[in-house]
Amino acid sequence: MKSMRKNRLVSVQVEEIASIHNWESAMIHGTFEELKDSAAKQNLHEFTRGIKSIIHRKKHQEIEFINEFSGKSYARGTPIVFKIKITEITGKRKET
Repeated sequence: MKSMRKNRLVSVQVEEIASIHNWESAMIHGTFEELKDSAAKQNLHEFTRGIKSIIHRKKHQEIEFINEFSGKSYARGTPIVFKIKITEITGKRKET
């Protein structure tokens, strides 16, 4: 977190690897944002709604624990949410 506050340019890589001959990956580049208070809570709520929608569409399941995650009251106040404003997405795939 300290590093992201100093240098707001960030990257995230996501991979799905079935085997050495069957894989795909995506690299996301962007700018780090730190959200607090009501903006953090609103973005966290929107994020969990999106995740629930994807799981429902792909797996045909309702996931209730995600509601608890986004609606939970925190003893130490509202959580800080980290957001990446995407500037570029690249990806690769190998299927043989």
